Amino acid sequence: MISLATLSLLVGASLGLCFRVHVLVPAIMLALVVVAGAGIAAEARLWRIALDVLVVTMCLQVGYIVGSVFKVRRAVLREGQRAGFDNPPSGDEPVKCF
Repeated sequence: MISLATLSLLVGASLGLCFRVHVLVPAIMLALVVVAGAGIAAEARLWRIALDVLVVTMCLQVGYIVGSVFKVRRAVLREGQRAGFDNPPSGDEPVKCF
């Protein structure tokens, strides 16, 4: 289950770096089908399949948030470098993300 959670976190982070939030719905549906199919093929009990689906869904979402935060942070640092600032913003002033 740890490898499943780690893989889901990494996939969610890569989705957060590249796409908007609407991509999570098909990704979660695909993960639901794959995890449920693997659980049925392995003849796992229903509670185990449900737990795996829950873990994958949560890890995809957490990974997506981490990836999105990293993307915004990277954009803020790039914008600061383009403007000629040597130091990143201090965080006191609000940052326009979009």
